[in-house]
Amino acid sequence: MKFIAMKQTILFGNGFTRTFNGGGNWNDFLKSLLRPSERFLSEGKDFSTPYAHIYEDILLNRKAKSSTRNCLTDVEYDIKSQIAVQQETTPLSDELKTIMHSMVLETSADYFLTTNYDRNLERSLDGFDETTCCISEFAYNIHRYHKLKCGNRTITIWPIHGEYLKPRSMVLGYDHYCGSVGLLRNYIENGTSNTGHYHNDDLQDFRNWRKKILNDPQRNQQTNKSYLYYRLSKSRSKQESFFWADKFMTTDLHIIATGMDFSETDLWWLLDKRYRMLNIKFDGLNPLIKNYIFCYGYFEPEVLSLLKAYGVNITYATDIKPENWAKHYKECLEAMKQNVNECSKIH
Repeated sequence: MKFIAMKQTILFGNGFTRTFNGGGNWNDFLKSLLRPSERFLSEGKDFSTPYAHIYEDILLNRKAKSSTRNCLTDVEYDIKSQIAVQQETTPLSDELKTIMHSMVLETSADYFLTTNYDRNLERSLDGFDETTCCISEFAYNIHRYHKLKCGNRTITIWPIHGEYLKPRSMVLGYDHYCGSVGLLRNYIENGTSNTGHYHNDDLQDFRNWRKKILNDPQRNQQTNKSYLYYRLSKSRSKQESFFWADKFMTTDLHIIATGMDFSETDLWWLLDKRYRMLNIKFDGLNPLIKNYIFCYGYFEPEVLSLLKAYGVNITYATDIKPENWAKHYKECLEAMKQNVNECSKIH
């Protein structure tokens, strides 16, 4: 039984936009990047290959055919700028706005993580005031967030895979995904992502705490010395954090409108890290991870099986592909709203 109140986080992907705003799936999205001379890349392919591989294929082939004066990063920036224009010029449907409003205004969630680049959540809430905007990172998205004042509460939105306003921040290929995982690991272990000057206020206290442990031979062998463990063991997890990775460990997390593609290695790595910490007793204490993770809607059978193995609650999920996606997502949204509001009241 849970005895402490948890804050609530919603992680959502492209499912709502694809269903209610006429967007395509990842296959359509990647094919739209191809120039007429690059159509051979899609011939004879069903695009079942992980999309990060397909993106790298497009990028490297385009670099091979470009002027030798263009470095790989220039070619990549051109591709991402092309995507940014697509995202920026796509209008929002009234139905998608209704879905986004409902997800925010009819739940008690404090935090929203999205893998989308389109800022559709912010655009749907354009009548609300943006109170804080931290987008100082050049290429990564470890602490890129926006705060919006919604009625009597403030919500925080993390575009965890980048946004079209900063094309270089959009995560697509394996180089970018693996770089993100490295930064996430550095934050969890050391309390800093090395992507900017932002860090939590308790960083110096953590370093002093770890130094004492390193100088104590007995505790050095028995104590987990990571920054995340420090925050959990000292109840610092209740304090505001600049980093979205915390939400996988310190808040109830609700996953919706995303297929959790295996290319999204940052998300899978965090689920794995949480599960490992969940099953380790530090310093003889009970596990310090006390949050729940829920997923809603349709997932491929192998994805759903792995989510369950990582301790994700799959009560609201299915591996039976729906015939009517709009009806499916509306039912998922209603189930999630009810569950989020119930979870926020548990003490």
